[in-house]
Amino acid sequence: MNMKKNFLLLKLSILTTILITGCTSLNFSSTTTNKTSVKKEAVAGETIRLKPGDDINTLISKAANGSEIILAHGRYLISKPVEIANKSNITIVGENEVWVESKKTDHQIFFVRNSANIFIKGIKAQHIVDKTKQADSKPLLDNRKGSVVDIESCSKVVFEGCELVGCGVYGIYASNTPQVHILNSYLHHNSISALGFYSKSCPMKVYITASKITNNKSFIEKHGDIKVEYGKNNEFKDNDLNGYNAE
Repeated sequence: MNMKKNFLLLKLSILTTILITGCTSLNFSSTTTNKTSVKKEAVAGETIRLKPGDDINTLISKAANGSEIILAHGRYLISKPVEIANKSNITIVGENEVWVESKKTDHQIFFVRNSANIFIKGIKAQHIVDKTKQADSKPLLDNRKGSVVDIESCSKVVFEGCELVGCGVYGIYASNTPQVHILNSYLHHNSISALGFYSKSCPMKVYITASKITNNKSFIEKHGDIKVEYGKNNEFKDNDLNGYNAE
């Protein structure tokens, strides 16, 4: 009886610790990581192919964990954020040149939340702005909602070969996500900052390698326990008001 009671108390203690820290630990499968490449363990899933005009959100929401989602060449105009929620080991790949675009500047292009080991490769994403109406736009109450990509409470998210461009207020905004990797990607002309990171519940590590981050209104915002490691072959320049206004 005492052994059973002690075991139950131990389980309760572990659960309480998780709830108190609030730090996402959604590593549903092991991964191998270094500063120049990120590999994911093969997990049984399916290959889903999309073409322009398909309902991206519906197909992603139905995807099994471990799936690879391939977007065929072309432009995908969305009316609401592409949401990846409560998923693990999902890879989204752009085939040739793929643009995911929205005319609504008050929401994200991609919203990734409560997920583990999400890989986004070869995707270009942006808000399309009618400059004649830009002055009439109301300020956002929550700037994260205007980000190109918004990440919330995930374990690890990887960007490889992506282009994220304004007028997204942030190219990438991530909160309470222990690992964010940016590889061989291009972030430019974002209207507040290329990068924004916020950590309240757990330490975050950001790895940036072989990436070009230029012509944003600022380079990076950090709030909380954030550590950034810079690999080789990065290019960071003109991340100020003058650079942002340059073509």
